[in-house]
Amino acid sequence: MSADPKNFPNLRPAMTVSPMAGGTAISHPSFQPSIDAVLYGRGTDYIRNDPDGKHMRLDAHTVIK
Repeated sequence: MSADPKNFPNLRPAMTVSPMAGGTAISHPSFQPSIDAVLYGRGTDYIRNDPDGKHMRLDAHTVIK
């Protein structure tokens, strides 16, 4: 059995963030909603596993204004 590439999900670029602490977030031209914002925060993000191991959650400490 071979995998058919058209059955795989694909990703579209959403935004460019530079640098993570005190920088900017600008959405890709084809991404909606459009974003052109300033980042405030430490730039420290963590991914945490739920106790049951079925889900992961992003714990982000950055505000987009």
